[in-house]
Amino acid sequence: SIYCACSTFVGMAACRPVLLSFCKAWRIFSRPPRITRRAGTRFLSPRLSVSWRGAVGFGTIREFGMDSENLATPSGTAEVLSEDASCESHDLDKESRDADAKSHDSNEESHDKGPESHGAGGKSGDSTDDRYSYMQRGFTSEIFKIEINNIPQHVGYQQIKKYLKGLKLNPVKIKKPHKTFCYVTFRSEEDRKTALQTLNGQIWKKKTLSAVEAAPAPDPLFIRKRRRTTSETDADAEIEAKKRCPEGWEELSLEERLAAAVTPLLKKPYEEQLEDKRAAMEEFLRRATVPIRKKDAHPGEWFKRHMEQHGGALCRLEPIRASPIQSEYRNKCEFSIGVSADNRPVVGFRLASYKEGDFTVVSPAACVHIPQQMKELVKVFQEYFGRSALQPYNHITGNGNWWQVMIRCYRTGESLAVVQLHPQDLTQDELAAEKANLTEYFTSSPCQPTSLYVHCTHRLRRTPGVGEKPADFEHLLGEKQVHESLLGMRFRISPSAFFQVNTAASEVLYSLVRELSSAGAPSIIYDICCGTGTIGLYLAKALGVSRVVGVEMVEQAIADAKVNAQLNGITNAEFLCGKAEDVLPRHLEHVLATPGQIIGVVDPPRGGLHPRVVQVIRKCSAIDRLVYVSCNPEGALGNFTDLCRRKSNRIKGTPFRPVSATPVDLFPHTKHCELVILFERVKPEDEEAGNREEDRSGSGTGFEMPMSGNPEVSAEVPVAEEEDGSSDRRVVGESSEQCFGETGSTGESGLNSKTEKSTDAQNSSGGTVDEK
Repeated sequence: SIYCACSTFVGMAACRPVLLSFCKAWRIFSRPPRITRRAGTRFLSPRLSVSWRGAVGFGTIREFGMDSENLATPSGTAEVLSEDASCESHDLDKESRDADAKSHDSNEESHDKGPESHGAGGKSGDSTDDRYSYMQRGFTSEIFKIEINNIPQHVGYQQIKKYLKGLKLNPVKIKKPHKTFCYVTFRSEEDRKTALQTLNGQIWKKKTLSAVEAAPAPDPLFIRKRRRTTSETDADAEIEAKKRCPEGWEELSLEERLAAAVTPLLKKPYEEQLEDKRAAMEEFLRRATVPIRKKDAHPGEWFKRHMEQHGGALCRLEPIRASPIQSEYRNKCEFSIGVSADNRPVVGFRLASYKEGDFTVVSPAACVHIPQQMKELVKVFQEYFGRSALQPYNHITGNGNWWQVMIRCYRTGESLAVVQLHPQDLTQDELAAEKANLTEYFTSSPCQPTSLYVHCTHRLRRTPGVGEKPADFEHLLGEKQVHESLLGMRFRISPSAFFQVNTAASEVLYSLVRELSSAGAPSIIYDICCGTGTIGLYLAKALGVSRVVGVEMVEQAIADAKVNAQLNGITNAEFLCGKAEDVLPRHLEHVLATPGQIIGVVDPPRGGLHPRVVQVIRKCSAIDRLVYVSCNPEGALGNFTDLCRRKSNRIKGTPFRPVSATPVDLFPHTKHCELVILFERVKPEDEEAGNREEDRSGSGTGFEMPMSGNPEVSAEVPVAEEEDGSSDRRVVGESSEQCFGETGSTGESGLNSKTEKSTDAQNSSGGTVDEK
């Protein structure tokens, strides 16, 4: 490292190219330097630290001058410290190292070099070890990480993933790219070395890439603890706490604080909650037009006229549909197993996240949205964990076994529980003995679930069952599945299958979908992301359609859907297991000859449909109506844009016109609600007429529309990115060309598992109560 004493304050953006130019001229580095600064300021302090890995020539240079004429920066001096010198108790060195540590914590882009840069072997003190001790607990995405520099601008996650796959690299995780660089993690050191050798010197879109090993990020829990030691950061923390916590928070008990966190609108009358949610959806519909109106996406004059008819909004907003019940409505919750404030085992929700440094778990007894049957089961589980020889999982040390409990309770009186634990170093005999104890305890308990499973995994997940097979769950007691009644029908539910968390409000939601699907007397309905088949089977019974096709990638959910069809006497339903972008084209080839209207119904996870699925829907001209059920409209904004935007090399087929949007409140006392949007295919003559009018006016760019409501709508609207899925490339054959207009590959990645769909605050991060 070198420490530069600058004569003036220079911004980070100006300093980095200056130092790069200087070091390149003196040939004293082999890889780009890392520049760090003091925390809490937008500018560089008079003392600046610059670090290299694999640098050469430091021992011969003691001073250098920055020529302002040649390098366009104020002159200054720098002292080069050897590795041995950096370990000495020198005041300047110690102060600079402390500044480096703070800067890495406060600015994600101030790439600190991690344990190895703090003295010999990273053993300059206990604090350094604490910052990176989490890396000793097992695999983490911070271990085998690289930084790819000079990437092309405006590339996204999927483009980077596709590019790396094309180079036959196997990344485990790709972090959200910055303007010119991104971080990528691999499974092993061998994979990381292969990536470094492959990427260095690669040319991508006229940009020459360079890759270096990236430092791990410090433990956020340690950062939180360290910041509490200074009065300045304590004051900042107090200000942030006041912003986050409601008035009178300190006077509340822990149970009351938890209730206020998971149901923040509890004190507000329900009618006012509905008004606020409808106003939020109205604002969203105005904001949703921004990405569609951009130059490269706007559909044409027909969309401009469409917006004029709806006051600058995406479509007409219908009155919000209320939930029939406002308390004890959740039929599924995931509870953390931890310790209370007095260090006793407890089952409930965490009051804070890992980053906030609080692991206290609080009982859900005061939560009004949880049914009493579920609370009774929580008490029984808590009693058992208090007697068990195994300990709750410790998030700091990585020790302990019990992780969380997922409980489902339904109106039929049936309940299902899945206990998730980390085996650690337990032998198979010890695990078998603990499972036997658990089974024996609930066999003799007056309060026991209808179905009890245990899930042993070394990979602790937020939601049990996401991406896992039925064999991953070991059945211990009772029935293997449970059942729920909905709209006069009976549905079987397995541990990993998705089912709406509010059964009563789901009846309102499905009735609305039936109303929107009934126009035009459809003959075939495609239920995409069908889960256990609830929507498709209900429409088959209510509308009397000739055929229902459900598509879902969770194998166990498809098995439940087939059984549910038999339970309800429905014989015209077909369920396909696989990614929608792979399944739909092949299946549509065989149904195009069937006369009648085809309607699509989609109910995707929070992130929305994968872009490839939207492309398939756009290409298939036989689907002229689409009912989109979104539990997170912000996350689905990219889907709405692709459905409405004009044709391009990526998006084929006639666009859709948004007709109406109806909010449905499935989550009383929270800020979340579902939004159901009806899309209809734009008529070809309307599209052609709009294009001719646009050509005559010479308008080849986007257009501006007066926006009612908030006039300061940002032009930059965030679009959620899909972060999972595998890469399967296929080519559509001749027969599908008649349906989709053009042949071509549909690319990589698939649909998120339906079981990942979660909207309540307590289900994030394994039972934390962070608001999303």
